[in-house]
Amino acid sequence: MTHAQHVLLPSWLPPTGTLSTIAAGEHWDAAAIPQTAGLAVLAMLHAMPGTPTGPVIWSTGSSLRHPQLYILTTARSGIDLHGTPARLLSTGSYVVVPGNGVIEPHGVHWAVPPNPDRPDELTDPTVLVTLLRRIDSAAWITVSTPTGYQRQTLATQAQADGDACLHCHASDGPLSPGPTVTISLGNTVQAKASALCTRCLRAGSDR
Repeated sequence: MTHAQHVLLPSWLPPTGTLSTIAAGEHWDAAAIPQTAGLAVLAMLHAMPGTPTGPVIWSTGSSLRHPQLYILTTARSGIDLHGTPARLLSTGSYVVVPGNGVIEPHGVHWAVPPNPDRPDELTDPTVLVTLLRRIDSAAWITVSTPTGYQRQTLATQAQADGDACLHCHASDGPLSPGPTVTISLGNTVQAKASALCTRCLRAGSDR
């Protein structure tokens, strides 16, 4: 006899296929980020092994002049987003939230839906602020893994120069040689050796 797997969903999640306006500051706060900057932060989060990415709402569509991403983070954390492209939505603010399964890339949908294995997981506010302050100096680079696989990721100048861990940005500990990265500067293409911290090297994310 086959039993359907029980899926855990956050208590605040609207019903499947619907949209609801939910108050921020209770279950989570939201960092509202213009689309380009938001996608950059999301790419950098995904490149950090062991760093959870909480739910992310993507609000787009033909009726919106300025599409945005809403990265859900710890409620009432009081993070300072001054000087970043984001604004913090907490107590007194509201966010349109899609229900379970709303992932089609139009209107309000999930860019990263809640994780059914960890329904209460949110993006760490400290990590979020750090990345928001770094995206102005970040650029797309190509990473070549030892197996020959290539992928593109966003990296800061320090990461591209091997002065900070390619994945977690750490620069205050011992660094080991990482995978080769390719950087395009106008008509010039440079190949450099990146660096990995001990923790990310042990994670073996580029094997």
